[in-house]
Amino acid sequence: MVAITNYYAGNYLRLSVSIRKAQFCSSPPTDKVTIHYRLGLPSIEVPLPSRQEVCSFTVRPLMQTVADFLNHIKQEDGGIDYLAIYDSSNTRISKSTPLETLLKTDFTLMINEKKYSANAAMASDNLANIEEEQGMSRLKTMVHQLYTGLNVDEYEIRREKELQQKLKKLQEDIIPVQSKLTEMTDKAESRSSRLMWGGLAFMSIQFGFLARLTWWEYSWDIIEPVTYFVTYGTAIVFYSYYLITRKDSIEGIHDRHFLIGLHKYAGKNGIDLAKYDQLKNDIVRVEAQINLLKNSRAALSRPEDH
Repeated sequence: MVAITNYYAGNYLRLSVSIRKAQFCSSPPTDKVTIHYRLGLPSIEVPLPSRQEVCSFTVRPLMQTVADFLNHIKQEDGGIDYLAIYDSSNTRISKSTPLETLLKTDFTLMINEKKYSANAAMASDNLANIEEEQGMSRLKTMVHQLYTGLNVDEYEIRREKELQQKLKKLQEDIIPVQSKLTEMTDKAESRSSRLMWGGLAFMSIQFGFLARLTWWEYSWDIIEPVTYFVTYGTAIVFYSYYLITRKDSIEGIHDRHFLIGLHKYAGKNGIDLAKYDQLKNDIVRVEAQINLLKNSRAALSRPEDH
């Protein structure tokens, strides 16, 4: 782990030094200092007397001074004895001057006994052109984003209209079925209730019949085995019903007979309950999609908090 860290640290250090010095050397040397802008940073091409070649230095105007720039030149060419910068009036510029100030006007770089003129004003014009091109590029990007946003909004509006039409069609299809289904539901509920009350009536009649046999017609000693078998037989019937239907409560029995009656009446009236359920699900899904589109547009139109 330490070896990997040292490896990347060494590479990063070498990369930082190369960026700071920005050594791009070529030949032959000229009698001028040329200033270009690369990726928004000024690159100053300086002729080096000892090497007889031109070396490019990428500087950071807001963070570096004239002294930093001159030190970089001396590091590249150890044969330089005298190095200074003069303005257009032949006045020496202080080493503490920020490079941002230096690059706003023309200047002269003196290396040993030779002077090299630098046209910083032309470089500033080039930078202005670059910034203008970048501004136009950003403007085009903003226009494209705006156009895309408008298209998305237009698509959402068109999509919402399509969903509204689809919802209207589904509601028109389900209304006649729903009116008939309401009537059939009432009939199925009445049928299920009659069956439940019929079960209670049967149990009451059974109780009364056994009571009459016990206290009026015969005696308890004779009827007791009969009541045992009747009770056990009733338990067998209900247990068999549970095994078949898996309904172990009165409410479950009621619901089962309600559904049986509903499907029976639906078949008589030619209503497809599966299709009805599909229509209901489609309506719920379309309404959810419409609400989602409305919420999306509302979120986009809401002003951002600053």
